[in-house]
Amino acid sequence: MPDYAYHIIATLLFIVGIVGCIIPYPGHLFILLGCISASVGQPEIHHSWVFWLVMLFLMLAGALIDNLFIALGAKKFGCSNAAIWGSLAGAVIGCLFFPFGLLIGPFLGAFLVEYFYMKRELKHSSKASLGALLGFFAGVLAKLIIASVMISLQYFTSF
Repeated sequence: MPDYAYHIIATLLFIVGIVGCIIPYPGHLFILLGCISASVGQPEIHHSWVFWLVMLFLMLAGALIDNLFIALGAKKFGCSNAAIWGSLAGAVIGCLFFPFGLLIGPFLGAFLVEYFYMKRELKHSSKASLGALLGFFAGVLAKLIIASVMISLQYFTSF
């Protein structure tokens, strides 16, 4: 296969990976696969095992950071553990109704659990679900930054 075909595949995998940073699926895995494809298409550049170890670490960090930020944001605003799970479920279900479901899902998931299941007041439920939503957006931003670092390392380093 010609070298440029690997770069086309890598570009497509990078795009899928970046979309995966916005909606909850493993986008960083696709970016790692894109890096592998780009490396095969650049036989003159040989990345060391340290490079691949850093990339693997970034992929794992990107996978974990989303859930961590939702939990931290929700906890900061007084959300219960059950509502954090509700927020995560809302984010996943919200993907089916992209793009608005992605905005409403985490908030609504946390709110419904806080209000109906935990029997909390409307004001507390709203505040806690706002924290879950802010945590979700902070996680998306962090995942996009990690994705940018991964793609940049692929093309601008040779360690």
